[in-house]
Amino acid sequence: MPQSCLLGRFAGGLALSLLEDEPAAYQGHSIPSVSAWAFGGAHPGETSELFDDETGYYLARLDSIAQGGDPKFENVKPLVRQEVARTRALDALAPKAQKLMFRQEALDRIARQRQLYFAKIATYAKST
Repeated sequence: MPQSCLLGRFAGGLALSLLEDEPAAYQGHSIPSVSAWAFGGAHPGETSELFDDETGYYLARLDSIAQGGDPKFENVKPLVRQEVARTRALDALAPKAQKLMFRQEALDRIARQRQLYFAKIATYAKST
């Protein structure tokens, strides 16, 4: 089962996550040798030697290594509960939304029959 790791934070607080057997990349650019170093025996907290290629020099620090694969249910249980609650809430709102859509279509039809102007406007959220 492949492992994953988190390299140290870059300028601006960005972090680079790696997967075993995949090359490291940052901002769309491949970084040579970093992945091999991270999974080749480096330990969390360790800093690499200087890596270089034609575009620059790279220094990495390993923050953590985690076993890959499917997460344990205990670790995702709160997320599952949240998703189930969200789905149930949406399911409960669906009939109300359908009724509102039907009413809008009915208003549109009535306005056309009476040759009245009827405009649909986009909804927006008022921010404070």
